[in-house]
Amino acid sequence: MNQRFGIFPLALLLGGVVAAAWFYDGFFNETEVCTHCGARQETRRVIWIPFREIHETPLSLYQRSLEGAVPQPHQWMFAGGRGGPIICALGAGRSLFTACGHDETVEALKAIRKHRGDADAEIWKSRILDPRTSRDAFVALFPLGDSPNDFDDVFTMATEDFKASQSRSP
Repeated sequence: MNQRFGIFPLALLLGGVVAAAWFYDGFFNETEVCTHCGARQETRRVIWIPFREIHETPLSLYQRSLEGAVPQPHQWMFAGGRGGPIICALGAGRSLFTACGHDETVEALKAIRKHRGDADAEIWKSRILDPRTSRDAFVALFPLGDSPNDFDDVFTMATEDFKASQSRSP
């Protein structure tokens, strides 16, 4: 009987510590995006133990189709997260998260590759994967994702829009 009495308070105390850690700051969910290929990594920390999953995005699938199955090391950039006392954490990779996750980005890059060649497509892909230019490149390229009949005019407008947005950036 003495042993039960000693174990029960200890189990109750341990359960209370685990519950407090869980509800206060023992969990955190974060999203990171690879600046090399555009893949997304989701990390869930439960009582400080990380569980990671890597997910393909439309851009990472497109990138892999161009490069083949050659594995590349990922370069993760924090996009956002939440958990514990943090309601919303935004990182420098948040624009990458948006740009890499849309099919329109890939459709625009395919159209550029088809009409303007590999060099221009690589320039725009590097702009998409650069956190400093990703948002502006995504917004500028968005009309190209609809496969316009007047590709050259829309491409010229996208290039001008991108340059103008970059001249306004600090």
